[in-house]
Amino acid sequence: MRHPLLIEIDNTEQWIIPGEDPLACTQCQDFMQSDYFRFSDGRILCISCVIHELQEKASEILLHSMHTRDIEKEIDTLKKHKNISALLPSLISLPQRIDAYDPEDGKAPLLLQNIVSLMGHTEHPLSPFIRQNAFNLSETIGKAVLPYCRTHFGTPVWQFYCNTLMTAGIIAPADKEVQEELEKAWTHENEEIKTFIQGVFKKESFGIYHKSINTKTLETLKTINMKFKTIQENRTYFLDTADLQELQDIILEKYDLTRLKSLFDNYLSRLFNTSDREASSGRKKKITKREMAGMLTVTLKTKELFDSFFLLLPKDVREIFRTLVWRNQKLDLNGLEKKYKRKILIKEKGNRYGSREKIIDDYSVFQYHEEWDYRNGDYNYYIYIDARIRRTVKGFFPPPEWSVLNFLETFESSNIFKDERAFLEGVELMIQYIGHNPVSCTATGKISAKYIRDFNKRCEIEEFFVSPTQKTLQFIRTEMLIRILNDIDNIEFTEPHEIIKEIYGKTIKSDDFNMFIVGTFLSYLKFDRMDYKYYYEKENRRFSKNIRKIMTNVLKNLEEDKWLALTNIFLSMDYHEQLFYIFPLQEYKNMFHFNETYTDYYEQREKIYISEENYVETVFIPFFKAFFHFLAALGIVDMAGTEPHNDSFHQNKLDYLSRYDGLEAVRLTPLGSYVLGMSPKAPEAPADEDPFQIRLDDQFLLIQTKGSDRVKEFIINDIAEKIKPGNYLVTFDSFLTNCKGLRDVKDKIAVFREKLEKNPPDRFELFFREILARFNPMEEKNGYALYKIKNDPLLIKLITEDPYLKKSILRAEDFHILIKEDKLKQVKQKLVKSGFYIS
Repeated sequence: MRHPLLIEIDNTEQWIIPGEDPLACTQCQDFMQSDYFRFSDGRILCISCVIHELQEKASEILLHSMHTRDIEKEIDTLKKHKNISALLPSLISLPQRIDAYDPEDGKAPLLLQNIVSLMGHTEHPLSPFIRQNAFNLSETIGKAVLPYCRTHFGTPVWQFYCNTLMTAGIIAPADKEVQEELEKAWTHENEEIKTFIQGVFKKESFGIYHKSINTKTLETLKTINMKFKTIQENRTYFLDTADLQELQDIILEKYDLTRLKSLFDNYLSRLFNTSDREASSGRKKKITKREMAGMLTVTLKTKELFDSFFLLLPKDVREIFRTLVWRNQKLDLNGLEKKYKRKILIKEKGNRYGSREKIIDDYSVFQYHEEWDYRNGDYNYYIYIDARIRRTVKGFFPPPEWSVLNFLETFESSNIFKDERAFLEGVELMIQYIGHNPVSCTATGKISAKYIRDFNKRCEIEEFFVSPTQKTLQFIRTEMLIRILNDIDNIEFTEPHEIIKEIYGKTIKSDDFNMFIVGTFLSYLKFDRMDYKYYYEKENRRFSKNIRKIMTNVLKNLEEDKWLALTNIFLSMDYHEQLFYIFPLQEYKNMFHFNETYTDYYEQREKIYISEENYVETVFIPFFKAFFHFLAALGIVDMAGTEPHNDSFHQNKLDYLSRYDGLEAVRLTPLGSYVLGMSPKAPEAPADEDPFQIRLDDQFLLIQTKGSDRVKEFIINDIAEKIKPGNYLVTFDSFLTNCKGLRDVKDKIAVFREKLEKNPPDRFELFFREILARFNPMEEKNGYALYKIKNDPLLIKLITEDPYLKKSILRAEDFHILIKEDKLKQVKQKLVKSGFYIS
């Protein structure tokens, strides 16, 4: 049963607001200037005496068996029903029974949350008493209530904000977040908050904290005071050092007067304790654009100032600012408006041509960019931070987690490609194939489809996608390997891992590597004008060197047998500003484009030019993914990913821009570790389960084989005719297949001796001598002019009987004659003298 005193205090009709003629309190005899309470026995007590009576009768009110759950229930009831009588015994009793508080109690967090919230209680004449007790309880409990105090930082009720902030400041004055919030409150736009916090330092507004303010709290406030005092006394609007002047010029370039004025009014004026007009020579002088730019420059260059400036920014602006400092990108305002559920871009009244778009003042700290979207027929709007400003303040933020490479033991993906062992076995065969079968190309320079299919089948190439849904994805690896191997000369046939190391080294170190990138990896790019292509080729060596340097650094960070997400690589490179240009974008920004087909009312085709805005998505990332496909083609890395898809850009009617868009993660192989020089140990060659055996017949040109060796089988098939499995017959016709000259014949004999048998039986040696002797049995004879004479008896008699002509002319069939070129002139003169003219 509830105590009668609590029931009576709950009766709000008995609480009376004092009139013009204040009454005296029955107990203390003081005239009451605030609410007072009329008891049923006729006594009239002021608030202080009501509280005193409650405290005196606490022992009667308290239920000594109450547990923490009961107290939590009572406080929660008060919050919901404004039942003051249920609250008082809890607040009075809890300090006496604080030992009963159990942090492990499942209800304890809710209890702490409710106690902290009562520091903002304002709904009862006894609210000051409630707030005082709530503060005392919070201080007694200690750091356990700190998280719940933090949740009320920034509350619009300034008393509540100050109570929770000062409570946190007393409990944990060294806490970084508490110090930041105290610093923010020191220059708060709400004058009451700013006055109160500074008053605590000046010992003018201790309020309910007068017994609790400790030395550490005052030291924290003293530090904040000294910082802002120093800032205010040393304001610099005009800057002396070259780097400050350079930054100020950038700010003047990137911020117009309206946005600088917005930054000044909202933030800078509070940091520098000034207004838009400054006293100068006894007169008011308006602060200029350059002066405001100077304030912003000093703020961006000084960590203490910047930290204070950053704390003044709205929460969403701080999040976006941090993101843009970490990453070199532009953020779409439409997406930001949806994410933060606020209007960022507003229409401002313009001139007679209509309204114009403007970003709200909170976002004035960002640069602003608009870009026409041909697909939607409207502008897209973006915000970003200039790169030079980003670099200035980046050091003020701790690096994000993704700024370092995070390696994974496993990676879930729908498609895992790994072919290290198979490529080690087959690389020599591929080189032999191209050596014996020159690459066939179309008139436009593309490798013929038939050659690609034959190479894939003969060399048993394992493709990146086993059964792709699109025809364009069928032979990506095959085509890439053909291009790589066809561009390399003079490969020494040693161990397979050494061959691969040589292929990689010659490809990436080539002076034309940059042209190889554009032609193979970025084949969707087109030169808009051929004269640009000429100038571009002159630059490619410089850019190839830069690409090699950065890519080598990236590859050296890989770890053997550990997966690394491509997104992690891109973000890390972006943070460390390692993004690079594959071609001179500034000089030739109108040189490269790709075609994108889209559908609106009519089907449209658009040229998308490579620009600063789209370079990363349309060139850098596709190149990077293609480069890892190049490494995977050589067995240097394994890959994980899906078929290509791109939500931002497409090539013609495809749903991707680059065939390599689907790559998600890579893993360095043991072969790759050796090829890149990260491991001195080469991977062991796969053991032959069925060793290859070859027998050459000493009577006939027969070759018999047993086992499997793809390279030797390819060589045998190139010189002999298969008559049954494991049996081959060498003939003149089979040996001369694909030979265009004597050099080709000699090369085949050399390969036979190197790969099949160094000292073959005599029957094969005789065959080699015969084929060399029989090659080109007819010798081309030069130095003769061929003529056919008319059936003229006199002319025939002259040629056959004249001593000089008989010696100078050789007769052939069907009235043909051959005349030595050195005697042609004399023969013609002799015939002219006999009446026969030859032109």
